[in-house]
Amino acid sequence: MFRYEWLVGATSFVVLVALVAAGNAALVHHGCFDIATAGRPDRGTPRGQYCRAAVSLKPWVSFIVVPVIAAILIALATRPKLRLLGVFTVAACCVMVANAIAVNVLPYSLTI
Repeated sequence: MFRYEWLVGATSFVVLVALVAAGNAALVHHGCFDIATAGRPDRGTPRGQYCRAAVSLKPWVSFIVVPVIAAILIALATRPKLRLLGVFTVAACCVMVANAIAVNVLPYSLTI
């Protein structure tokens, strides 16, 4: 019974990370590449620098695959303790949400 509970808990944490990561990637894509609503990022601005760095990282791969693989590896490393995986999940989700907010707020910032 313990193994089943761990498997369900670990799977739910990994799925949560995957969903938040997909949302993060979509919002970063919108903030950097949706020219119709967000406008083209200007060179030298904070948003332009962020978007240039994001393009070099292949956002759909790095913003989704890396967090999910990290969640799976941490789930396997902390097998009996779901609390540690929960802490990682909350921290990773907070970082991804902050990233998505930042890239969409950068056009409105004067300086950083």
